Amino acid sequence: MLFLFWFGRIVGDLIGNHRVMPIYVLGGLFAGLIFILSAQFLPFGNHGEVYALGASGAVMALVVAAGMIAPDYGLHLILIGEVKLKYVVAVLVLLDLLSLANNSNTGGHFAHLGGAFFGYLFILSLREGVDLSAPVNKVTGSIGELFTPGRKTRRGPRLVYTQDNFVQDTTRKKVDDPQQKLDAILEKIKQKGLESLTAEERTFLEKKSTDS
Repeated sequence: MLFLFWFGRIVGDLIGNHRVMPIYVLGGLFAGLIFILSAQFLPFGNHGEVYALGASGAVMALVVAAGMIAPDYGLHLILIGEVKLKYVVAVLVLLDLLSLANNSNTGGHFAHLGGAFFGYLFILSLREGVDLSAPVNKVTGSIGELFTPGRKTRRGPRLVYTQDNFVQDTTRKKVDDPQQKLDAILEKIKQKGLESLTAEERTFLEKKSTDS
């Protein structure tokens, strides 16, 4: 639960809280699938009954997702001090791999690695512009609307995570509000630098500076 809290906060802060639950749920399902396949086709599954207990595979999806988003994020560990997130993630994955070699709770560690792989796959897909959390959020949103009759969801620009930076998503509709457009440009400068601006964005920014 502490891992869920720590790494869930990192993921939520960097790519949005609305993606934490989908990563957790989908990561858990993928981890369970890997566990079932490994139990069916690998020798350890023939040694008697095997069980999948707990949600550690789902948590590992968040752990690896956090490590991919912010590998140099500093964690303060007791008695050790500050350690970069990428090293913490690498150690956790390595422990699972070593446990496989020792035939220790083999099925559980396959589930961990399955969840870890999904976390990697999720962020990789997000960088390519494919948000795997969207279907989950759509379903949960539809369920939520069943309990809030008459409530209309306000749709507007939203932030999405692509290629290690945040950009304004204007695929739904053009941003006509000058303040929203300015905020989007400033966010882009913050994440990618002034050189990333298009000619139109530079002109708009210069005009706003002159008006000010």
